[in-house]
Amino acid sequence: MLSKGFDECSFIPYYSSLCSFTDIIYTIADIAQLVEQCFRKAEVVGSIPTIGSRLYTRSIISYNILMTRLEQHKQKVFYRKVVGMTALLIFLLIFIFFIGFQVILKSSGFVGSLGKDTDTTQNQEEDFFGTLDVDEVPPATNSASFIISGNITDFDTLEFYINNSKKKSVNVKGKDSFSQKIPGLQKGKNEVYIKAITEDRKHSKKSDVYTLLYKSEKPKLEVKEPGDDSKTDKTEITVAGTTDQDVTIKVNSFPTVVDAQGGFRTTVRLQEGENKIIIMAIDDAGNTEQKEIKVTYQKE
Repeated sequence: MLSKGFDECSFIPYYSSLCSFTDIIYTIADIAQLVEQCFRKAEVVGSIPTIGSRLYTRSIISYNILMTRLEQHKQKVFYRKVVGMTALLIFLLIFIFFIGFQVILKSSGFVGSLGKDTDTTQNQEEDFFGTLDVDEVPPATNSASFIISGNITDFDTLEFYINNSKKKSVNVKGKDSFSQKIPGLQKGKNEVYIKAITEDRKHSKKSDVYTLLYKSEKPKLEVKEPGDDSKTDKTEITVAGTTDQDVTIKVNSFPTVVDAQGGFRTTVRLQEGENKIIIMAIDDAGNTEQKEIKVTYQKE
């Protein structure tokens, strides 16, 4: 018995009107039952349609129509999926373009703002071409004040610092060089630097930090030989003694080598009669110590 009230006389029109998936399921059951009747071995003559009969032909045609409709149904489902995925992709692209980019830009802007001040300062430094060149600073001095000089461009004020304390401020607007005496050195080592600033204080430049030694004590000088007011019958005499390290020794204005322990030794040619030998010690700060030795040369 065929389902859905199968009518042999209206067989083809019925299958031609299939439009829902439920109709297709019922029709499959009808066709399966019909095919079973057509091909199973007949037990009673006339119980099934014979091959080539009108009913058999209609069943084959209906089966072909059913397969076509199934294929069309699969294509419709596939097309619907394609359209749905395409619509979803377009939506995502629009979302990313109009909303996602803004979120990304805002996030990057936030991260960039963390270093905004530093970047701005760096850009200002890169765009500004003011210069500050300092002449050589002596390593030591024997005075509480010192002179520092150099060249500048595009700066209006110079601030002079000793040990991170501002000691002097000078207006250099329109000038390209400077030379200033700066007071305030402390005994021992001092760190000295200059800061150049524009009038609007938007640009500044700091010089290198220089170490300046301030000492006012005279260097040690001990002459071991010859003795003062000594006499000799030789034309040359040895002059020897000791001093501090890093001290220059001059004997009668001629430099003399000083070893690592501060010792020095040299010879002086004598003239007949009384000779004055002047030994001078000079340290790197310019402090001096001097001794005068008298030696009399008498021929035998």
